[in-house]
Amino acid sequence: MKRAFPRLLSLAAIVGLTLAAGSAGAATIVIDFHDGTKIVPLAGGLTATNLASFQSASVADPFTFRYNISGLGIAGADELLITVDTVSSTANFSNGGGNGIAVVGGGNNAWWDPLDPNLSFSVVVEDALNNDITSGLTIDLTGFVIRWKTGGATVAGQSISTTLASPDFVAYDLNTGETSETSFTAARTTGDVGQIGQLRFTIVPEPSSLLLGSLGMIFLLRRRR
Repeated sequence: MKRAFPRLLSLAAIVGLTLAAGSAGAATIVIDFHDGTKIVPLAGGLTATNLASFQSASVADPFTFRYNISGLGIAGADELLITVDTVSSTANFSNGGGNGIAVVGGGNNAWWDPLDPNLSFSVVVEDALNNDITSGLTIDLTGFVIRWKTGGATVAGQSISTTLASPDFVAYDLNTGETSETSFTAARTTGDVGQIGQLRFTIVPEPSSLLLGSLGMIFLLRRRR
């Protein structure tokens, strides 16, 4: 009977740690491609991480943005990398005057033009040792911001459009519930020029990753007893 009590405690620890893991580690992340001063903030208390701008007037294609997400509590996540590619051998990128991603070598070097090639985005999450842990996460692209005046675009398969008197930042909610949006495209379809200002993601650890983390904690606890 005396030996059964510690085993019951171990079972309680397993249940408690698994429940705790299942309720922690999710985060909403807003990725900015501008200088952080020229955009209308999205409502809802979203977390903006590492407001970023291009450091030069033109950067090579493809280009990888790196964001520190170590403080957001996503299981093991240290950095988020977004690689942007114009799928073109001639185009590069510019900062669009500090407003966001523009394409150099297309219709207008300060903007993203309907004549320019589609943009391809690849998302990778790494831990503190630069290991790729993307497969252990559910990544959902939930929002998108573009600075434009008139026209249409398709982002991650969803059509968006606007008609404004002058260029301004417009925020769009995208289809939610996707579980593997680590690769998606954006295409200008009609109208005026634009600049990509922001992407919004929800990132949640996969249940299997949480369970492995919980079991690891249990193993350490048992060794310390």
